[in-house]
Amino acid sequence: MVFYLGILSSCGGSGTLYHKKKTYDEWIAQEAKLFDVPVLIDAVPEKLSEPDESEITMTVRYRAKSALPDAVEFYEQEMERYGWNLWNSFITQEALLIFEKPSKICAILIKPYKDQINVTIFSKPKD
Repeated sequence: MVFYLGILSSCGGSGTLYHKKKTYDEWIAQEAKLFDVPVLIDAVPEKLSEPDESEITMTVRYRAKSALPDAVEFYEQEMERYGWNLWNSFITQEALLIFEKPSKICAILIKPYKDQINVTIFSKPKD
């Protein structure tokens, strides 16, 4: 049995597992840079985008099973706890929430997708 598992682990799929692990580790590292922005508890990382050339804007994308109104309420409450002020919001079938601190700005885009939501968080220092 151990020999059989060793053969399976050496098959071509291990590169995919490494790639997924690397992507997840990168997502965790990127999310850690946004230490002052909460993330829904059921967040599942999405593909990372390449950072912009200035590397000033931080971007994190994830999906969650939360309903859009619940996610909006979560961010309105939790961002305030993290010291953010809601500057503006646009809520229709999608939601765009814009928060600010004295030295930073953060935009959170929440879009429904099938039975889930996609959340994209952008954060950068103010000019």
